[in-house]
Amino acid sequence: MNDDFGLLKNQFNINLNQKDWMLFRTVASKLVIERPTIRLKLFWFNLIIWFGIVLVLTLFKKEIIGLHIPTIAVLCLLFVGVLFDIILVWRIQQNGFIPLKKGFWVGLHTFSLFENALVVESTACKCIYSWELIKYVKDDKGNLFIFIDSYFGYVFSAPKIKVENIGELEKHLCRLCERGEAKHK
Repeated sequence: MNDDFGLLKNQFNINLNQKDWMLFRTVASKLVIERPTIRLKLFWFNLIIWFGIVLVLTLFKKEIIGLHIPTIAVLCLLFVGVLFDIILVWRIQQNGFIPLKKGFWVGLHTFSLFENALVVESTACKCIYSWELIKYVKDDKGNLFIFIDSYFGYVFSAPKIKVENIGELEKHLCRLCERGEAKHK
């Protein structure tokens, strides 16, 4: 290894798969949704949509009970179409960005924790991340997540890296990240 990274602090191999990515994506999504501004925007968006639906209904008929069958059918088709569109977009967001089985994220990786950098090596690539690039480290149900960006990073699970105490590894990573702006979540 290159001496520019400082002393080797820890090294381990992990075989990442698509399920690990889904786990990472779930935690990343929770972090984004937990932000109050996103929740508030979703609330107002839903409120405006439903207000619009009620407004359209009242423009057609003053009394909703008096709607005739073709109007009800058109409104049901409109509702099903909107619902289908929402579900389709949600499915694309959920599954559209799963890494390929022979891509760079899936497969055997060697993680080397140096004094000045995190080095990730696989058969496809070698990535060097200075600790200043790490946004935050999160422990969630025995899995350790390293976020290099808002929606990219790696997941370490205790059984895969054979670490007795994932909390100790998390503290160690946080100490290495202290020079950067990484936060413990």
